[in-house]
Order: sequence, then C-alpha cells, then structure tokens
Amino acid sequence: MKKVALFFIVLFGISFRIYAQGCLEPMGGSNEGAKIIGYIQPQFDYHFYGKSASGNSLNQSTFKFNRARIGVAGSIPYDVEYYVLLEASPNAYGHPYLLDAFVSYTRLGPYAKFSLGSFKSPISLELNTPCNALYTINRSLVVDELTPNRDLGFMVLGSTDTMNIFGLETVNLFKYSLAVTNGTGVIGLDNNNGKTYSGRIVFTP
Repeated sequence: MKKVALFFIVLFGISFRIYAQGCLEPMGGSNEGAKIIGYIQPQFDYHFYGKSASGNSLNQSTFKFNRARIGVAGSIPYDVEYYVLLEASPNAYGHPYLLDAFVSYTRLGPYAKFSLGSFKSPISLELNTPCNALYTINRSLVVDELTPNRDLGFMVLGSTDTMNIFGLETVNLFKYSLAVTNGTGVIGLDNNNGKTYSGRIVFTP
C-alpha cells in the first residue's frame, strides 16, 4: 500500500503530551532495568433490543474488558530503548495480539530518535495522545475510522528541547515525526512494494 500524509500543526500557547509512540507515556531512559507497564478497563454492556414477536426479551448484557494491556519497557546500553505492549482483550480481533513493539536509538535525543517496529502513526493530535492522558475512555470515531492508527515500519522523531528566545525560555518550540510504514495496520504484513509515508510537524511558540 502506498499513501502519503503530512500534517502541519501550529499550536499557540498550548502544551500537550503528543509523542506517545505507544499506548502509554514513553517509559525508556531508566537505569533501573525493565519496567512492567499496563492497565485494564473492565466494562459492562447492556443492549436494548426490545421483544420478539412471541414477547420474549431480546436484550443482551455482558461483562468484558474494553482494554486489558500489559507489557515491558526499559533501556539497555548504549542509548537503546525498548517498548512492548500486549493487548490481551479479544474485542478487536477475537484473540490477544501485539499492540506496540519497537526499539529506539536515542543517542541524538532530543533532536532525533530512530524507532523501528510497530507504533502509532504520526497523524492526529488525538491519536498520538497517550491513553492515560485522554479525557474520554475511547477516541472519536473520526480518529478510529479514518486515521492509519498503528503500523509497522521506521520512524524518526525529535524536538528542539529547551531554547532561550528573546530572553524567554521555550521548551520544545519545534517537534517533528516522520515515518515509513507498511500501510497495512497493526498486525498486517505488506503485500506489495509500496509503502505509506506519514509525518507530523508541531510548532509551539
């Protein structure tokens, strides 16, 4: 699959945590070794379907997990971070699957970080906001249905870190992320030679 998507975003006076490549905030950079990460969202559903012609109730109810995720994140010498997260809830595909899994080379951070694996596509503020920073349990239908979501590939991302402009200290004035991916989704292998190119540039004065 071959697609090109490049978003230019200008945000004035607003600060967001928008560089969550995986579901949770980046966990690398620790010298304490691997960290176990994850969370669960148990849920109860009740569906009102009325009654059948014979007067029997057609309503259905069930307990389930909206999300049930567990993984590991950490860093190893030298300047390598890793992040792996398993989705154990069978809601999406009918079975557990590997949601996020990537390794990153961070020697040039924060100006450039190179990641290889399965991660969120660098499109949409809402998609790249980590799960624990969302204001609602689920993302909007526009994001879920129309954006590439997660994909397998290579990404380079970075920021300007802290700068002093006209006597004012500015953190991450400029951020960017560029990715080349299969374009087939989180668990799909590419079936042709084309690739999907996506990117995101954020300027926050």
